[in-house]
Amino acid sequence: MKLQQIRYLLSVADLGSISKAAKESYVSQSSISNAIMNIEFEYGITIFRRTSKGVVLTREGEELLVDLERILYQTQLVEEKYSRKNIKSQRFCVSSQHHINSLDAFLKLFNIIKDLDYRLGFLECKTQEVLENVEKGISDIGVIYYTERSKSAMEQELKTKNLSFNHITFQKPHIYVRKGHPLCEKTSVYIKQIEKYPFITYDQAINSTTIFTESNSNHHNMRKIIYANDRAAVYSIIKSTDAYLVGSGYNLNDDILTIPIQDESNVDIGWITKSNFKISGIFQQYTYFLKMLF
Repeated sequence: MKLQQIRYLLSVADLGSISKAAKESYVSQSSISNAIMNIEFEYGITIFRRTSKGVVLTREGEELLVDLERILYQTQLVEEKYSRKNIKSQRFCVSSQHHINSLDAFLKLFNIIKDLDYRLGFLECKTQEVLENVEKGISDIGVIYYTERSKSAMEQELKTKNLSFNHITFQKPHIYVRKGHPLCEKTSVYIKQIEKYPFITYDQAINSTTIFTESNSNHHNMRKIIYANDRAAVYSIIKSTDAYLVGSGYNLNDDILTIPIQDESNVDIGWITKSNFKISGIFQQYTYFLKMLF
């Protein structure tokens, strides 16, 4: 199996189409088809199943894809280390909304490249700041989630800033509360049950727009709102009061519980980049870890 065959296969898996992969790779469809057939023959498996809309990975194909992505990335690291001596270090920066497992993916990436020279950055910030950091080139990638209520505004904002959103998963929003909170024994909650408690938000300021708030619910229906600007402050407030935060459900604090909101619509979790962003090996490995963690 050759590296070019691996690249063809990964392109087909990503685009779901042999013809699209051929067009993107500037080769004929037969070249792509032959590459896939050769790999299938070599390993005695079926990688893709054809449908009316294109091709989808089989279970064997999904397992092979994970291994091939790892092989390709390690190859790229070797090439960057030995054939590009003029590059002094790996450079990569992530901006992320609060309470997403983007930091876990970042730490996995760190363990992969820790023996190389690098300049890494991880910035946890509000939604609007994530968009601006990626737009200005401060960060290579932004990890965000948005609610159904903010979908239209988010899509318009991404278009205005020439950013692309790459979907990872849909997930139920959760409330974050302290152990001992009146709702802590609940396996799920409803909006009506949480409205009487103070709501914590990372919004920019007291009079700012709420289109990118973490919750689908309208702030104007909430009687008690607390504005905070960093995770440490938020966690201190949660642990000392009956206030709650709404997030994706990701949590590393043993003193805080997360409970799904039953009647909230799902949040859309994914990453953003500049529309013309040139993908590097380190970027591919980070997004691979992101997808693996969900």
